[in-house]
Parts: sequence; C-alpha cells; structure tokens
Amino acid sequence: MQKANKSDFACKVVNEVNNIPKGKILTYGDIAIKIKGNKGSSQAVGQAIKSETESNNTFPWWRVVFATMKPKEGAEKYLKNEGIFIHNGKVQHHFLDK
Repeated sequence: MQKANKSDFACKVVNEVNNIPKGKILTYGDIAIKIKGNKGSSQAVGQAIKSETESNNTFPWWRVVFATMKPKEGAEKYLKNEGIFIHNGKVQHHFLDK
C-alpha cells in the first residue's frame, strides 16, 4: 500500500523545520503560529513531524521542542552536537529562532 501524498499543511511544517538553522530551535506552537496564525495546530505539527521522521532520516526533528522548552526523547544528543545547552532538562530560551 502506497503512502498518501503529504497535505499542504504537512509540507509547510516540513519546510519550516528544514529552515530552522543549526543551533536554533522552535516550539511546536511557534511552527503552528507561522503556518496557521495560532497555536491550535500544535498537535498537527507534531504529527507531521513524526510522519516525516519515519520516512526521512536526515530530517532535523530534534530542533522542535515542547512549549515547556523540553526536547523530545532522544533529541538531547543532537541538540548538544549543535551547541544547544540543556539545563534541568530544558533548552534555554536564547536558542529560539525568533
């Protein structure tokens, strides 16, 4: 069974994540705001990222964190490799790409 083509929204999410510079991060809500104008689509952003991660092993999913500034499980090593400091399990706000 072939996977359906990505929705316009998912394509925009992938584009936003791919455009986050190395050493910077955004939250799921930040991406939702950039695409839809509000944070209401934050979960859909997460779903689009998960889907892309499953089919693209070079996709920089680790550059997207929760609103609490906590990275997803497994992201810390990638973030640290990009020079992003994590203190008490959270990324510091000055790494936001805003």
